[in-house]
Amino acid sequence: MLNIRYLIVSLAAVFLALGIGIFIGFMFDGQEIFINQQETLVRQLESKFGEIREEKEVLEEEIELQRKQLKNYEEYSENTLPLLINTKLQDTNIAIIETNDDYIYNGIISPIEKAQGNITSITYVKKDFLLEDSKMLEEVYDYFVNKKGISIDKNNFIQYLSDELARAILDQDEEILQYLKEKEIIEIKGDYSSTIDYFIIAGGSASEKTKTIEKIDIPFIKKAKQYNIPIVGIEQSNVRYSYMDAYRKEKISTIDNVDTIIGQYSLIQVMQGQEGNFGFKTSADRLIP
Repeated sequence: MLNIRYLIVSLAAVFLALGIGIFIGFMFDGQEIFINQQETLVRQLESKFGEIREEKEVLEEEIELQRKQLKNYEEYSENTLPLLINTKLQDTNIAIIETNDDYIYNGIISPIEKAQGNITSITYVKKDFLLEDSKMLEEVYDYFVNKKGISIDKNNFIQYLSDELARAILDQDEEILQYLKEKEIIEIKGDYSSTIDYFIIAGGSASEKTKTIEKIDIPFIKKAKQYNIPIVGIEQSNVRYSYMDAYRKEKISTIDNVDTIIGQYSLIQVMQGQEGNFGFKTSADRLIP
């Protein structure tokens, strides 16, 4: 009995040792397979990264080529524009009003002058024009009610003031203009004694919730139209909040990219009599007249 038990234990030990040996051998073989798989994967990744680098280099070369071509087009446009617009605005008196000081529109002066247009005046409307300061509101309101004898509800006074600003420019009323300048709610530049053939109103805002359009721009546009003075609304292509849709509703021509050569060409064409809404944005009907 003891011999059989010893035999069984011995056989079990032999099979256990054999199993361990097989397991160890399998592990070594499996590890070698795993290493081979990893090496294959690394080679594939290196090849893929190489392809990506090559594609990146090709794209960078294409982008650089496009930049050079764009620069050449811009230089060509800058050199061609004066030839296209030369004398187009000769003997035309133009008044500019900027209704928001978020953006600067000095860039339109040069093409107008190259077209031999005469910029008679530039009026800059400051944020304080909205008279949100109660003390300033009382002072300006008192001036118009008591000294000028107008009758106007205070709630509608800002719209009236915008209307009055347009009238003062059109009627060469320098007393009103000087008063508003002294109150530091507008800046004036140029000769306000000349008659005006064309108005440019420059808008666009950096703030979404602005009262400027309803209280300044729209009343100004309506007053200019009452005088039968043609008016064009402009803004830069990078304004955060566009005024173009509001201007369109007033049935005036608009240019939403006046900071570009294309927009400046459109501006000259519009002041020559071409009507429409031009530029890059959804408010535009087409790019150029």
